[in-house]
Amino acid sequence: MDLLSYFRVLRRRWALIFALALIGGTLGAASTFLSGDATTSNGHYKAVNTLVFDNSNNNGSSSSSGSSSSSAANPAFTNLTQVAVLATTGDVPTQVAKKLDMQPHEVTERTTTESDNTANTLTITAINPDAKSAERLADTVGQQLIDTLNQKEQARYDKLSRDTIARLDKLRGDISGLDSQIGGGAGSDTARAERDGLVDQYRITFERFQQLASSGAATGGLSTLETASAVPISTSAYNTLRDRAQLGENNRQAETQQPQDDSTRSTSAPSFDSPISRGLLGAFLGLIIGIGVALIAERFDRRLRTRDDVAAAFELPVLAEVPQLQREQVREKAVVIHTAPISRAAEAYRAVRSSLLFQNAHLDGASENGSGNGSPSAATHSALVVMVASAVPGEGKTTTSVNIAAAFAETGASVLVVNCDFRRPMAHTYLGTVDKPRRTLRTVIPGVWYVSRATSDPNANPAQVIAAQRNVIDSARDHFDVVVLDTAPLLTANDAMEIVPSADLVLLVARFQSTTADNATRSMELLNRVQAPVTGVVVVGTPEDSGSYYYYQYRTRGRRDRAHAQAEAESADGEHLVYDADASDADDGLFAGSPGEREPG
Repeated sequence: MDLLSYFRVLRRRWALIFALALIGGTLGAASTFLSGDATTSNGHYKAVNTLVFDNSNNNGSSSSSGSSSSSAANPAFTNLTQVAVLATTGDVPTQVAKKLDMQPHEVTERTTTESDNTANTLTITAINPDAKSAERLADTVGQQLIDTLNQKEQARYDKLSRDTIARLDKLRGDISGLDSQIGGGAGSDTARAERDGLVDQYRITFERFQQLASSGAATGGLSTLETASAVPISTSAYNTLRDRAQLGENNRQAETQQPQDDSTRSTSAPSFDSPISRGLLGAFLGLIIGIGVALIAERFDRRLRTRDDVAAAFELPVLAEVPQLQREQVREKAVVIHTAPISRAAEAYRAVRSSLLFQNAHLDGASENGSGNGSPSAATHSALVVMVASAVPGEGKTTTSVNIAAAFAETGASVLVVNCDFRRPMAHTYLGTVDKPRRTLRTVIPGVWYVSRATSDPNANPAQVIAAQRNVIDSARDHFDVVVLDTAPLLTANDAMEIVPSADLVLLVARFQSTTADNATRSMELLNRVQAPVTGVVVVGTPEDSGSYYYYQYRTRGRRDRAHAQAEAESADGEHLVYDADASDADDGLFAGSPGEREPG
């Protein structure tokens, strides 16, 4: 297909494309709620407890004493990163789990920290499907971290106090021993010097002990800056925090060195968490899928959509394209040649009439010259017998039959419409007459007569009915100018194939966007098998050209005439030409008198 053909396919299947795009947009927007990714109440919450770290007591001083190199006023943990690690490892998760009736690994998997060494703040983030539980978990971890640091500092203070007292006791004992040596007269200058050194150490240690006793134990340096408050988060954010914790990446440092990287990442990685963005994405994907489905459906769609498609499928010329009738005309089963004589549909049927007359003249000439494939009956009888057929029901066969009959009748020809579809007769509903067997009935169309059934026996087998139909056709050749045969569909019954030998020309009917190429091929195989004189195809139901409305003015009539003719058809039998079954073998037994004498009254 060329580019224009693709556009035609998209225009023809716009409803399918639009529907899939709409479905895609709806599903995209709804996915935010179905998957819980909307930022509304979706059962996922996070709570952040903020702590501040104060290490102002760490003045970096140290004493010269080896075992007492650090003061009790200085905390043991001076690095915020080390403090953050305690929140997710060791005693803190264990104690929190006991207080909240949880397992330690659950505390670790639902808790993450982020330390900011510049602001000296530590944020503890807890996630939980319940808002209150998330707040309680974050606050409990923060408080437990403070308590744990304080406990560690108290233990360190107690140990330092014990060590200092033990050293004072030891120094006091050593000094007493030296005093004993010096007092007994056995002392020397070396002993006195050693005693003086121990006295200096004792004095320094005692001063530190007094300082230690007066200052008390140092604190951990942490205090609560802001308690936790739960906020809803998306499922993707919830899963991200949980995955970080499960992978052991609970502790992170705030990125403050290159803030431009964050903005770069935010602009280069768009988010599709909102209903609008997902809806637009879904609509776009639905549009792409819709176009693909439309092209695939067009590829497998065997319906005939153009004049060239019909000509190629039937391998026959298209005699006319009949536009789609108005709804009122279809509902009333109007014969447009009669009710709208200057409509485009009427002109199309007149074009078919001209083609049939030309074909008949060509066949008559070929028969007289003894050449060609013309039907012998066309040369030996005056009437033109046209068989109208279609592949399947509902393709406009009966509508075409009655309109062609009316087209011939408006030229002054006497026309007989014979219903050869005895299983489902429909032509009488168009011609304004009744369905009465073995009768030649006048119709609402001047010059058009109608035979509904060739036999009145409802139990007659198809062979008997077809034989009676052939007798009607043969008899009608000498009394009418044109005989139109409304036959059964070719692919649903064999009746039409039995009537082919009685026809001079076979006219096929196809409906726009309804008849398939497969049905067209099968129909032609059947007709070619019996060497049927197929003249061409009439395509009905084609789109009306909007530019033609200014020229063709529809004029309707016939509803009153049809009702009047039907009333006359239901009146006395004297107004009908009766098909005499006893005289069926004689031509004059079926049609009494010449066409001019059949007009009642």
